[in-house]
Amino acid sequence: SVKLDAATQETFQRVNRPVPGVTLAGVLRDMKTFRDSFAGEFELQVMIFPPNRKEIEGIARLAAGIAPDRIHLNTPRRPYPDAWYLERRGSHGGVPYPARPVARVSTEEAAACARILRETAGVPVVAVYGE
Repeated sequence: SVKLDAATQETFQRVNRPVPGVTLAGVLRDMKTFRDSFAGEFELQVMIFPPNRKEIEGIARLAAGIAPDRIHLNTPRRPYPDAWYLERRGSHGGVPYPARPVARVSTEEAAACARILRETAGVPVVAVYGE
């Protein structure tokens, strides 16, 4: 599977903090190239939270162009580190480093995002959100 959580370069930079030279356009190009050459189940992961919520329609249009077999819609759960700690990736327990809670969209917003993705991309959406 591949991950898409921005429809603009500005949000791509803010959300992903990529190394210099990595762009949204390049990532999208490479996703499409991979999709065209991959014969298996191709799934797209979309993480939705307040900084990219306003771009869901654009993300959905980009997803349609990638043509995944399925979209997994997720919301963040882990605290957000105040600084980048590579060795901390994947830690779901107590965080022994400076962090702050991450803002999440409401269950209703997540359901609306799932509907937009499903209708625009025309593929099943697996949504994990709410308590």
